[in-house]
Amino acid sequence: MSEETWNPVVGYEGLYEVSDQGRVRAIFESWNGRYKPGRVLAPLNHPNGYYFVNLYCPGSKQLGRAKTIHSIVLESFGGPRPKGNDCCHIDGNKRNNSRCNLRWGTRRENVQDSINHGTCAFGEDVHFSKLKKESVIKIREMFDGGVLCKDIAKQFNISIPQANRIGNRKSWKQLK
Repeated sequence: MSEETWNPVVGYEGLYEVSDQGRVRAIFESWNGRYKPGRVLAPLNHPNGYYFVNLYCPGSKQLGRAKTIHSIVLESFGGPRPKGNDCCHIDGNKRNNSRCNLRWGTRRENVQDSINHGTCAFGEDVHFSKLKKESVIKIREMFDGGVLCKDIAKQFNISIPQANRIGNRKSWKQLK
């Protein structure tokens, strides 16, 4: 295993450092008015599955800013985020924030990666989905049977365009 390399956190130079292994540390911390060598910050887990840390600037009126660890690593070791790009996890593991697992890519590339890795949520797995698989099957049966989209929409509490997209198999494509 190679030696861990540390770089300054972009925008927090002199306060925090990040390693190529995805660890973030404070350079100095004030405790009781005295400075002591910093510590590695414990990553916090966001509900979306990504790790983040809260970074503080002394003298700032902001209490702290939450930043995802993967973006901190990539900005520090890979340069500034290109316009319109996302931070992509090469292996699909949101918790693997080592430099060798991260790259800049377009939103389309990032979504395609998540589909390839099987980590992309579809249909009822999407947390805000109103419908279940059985409802979509029923909507398609009704649509194919000639029921009007406005009647389908009313019955399932969805919009008329959404009923049309489901009936025409433009949405919920993964459901055969």
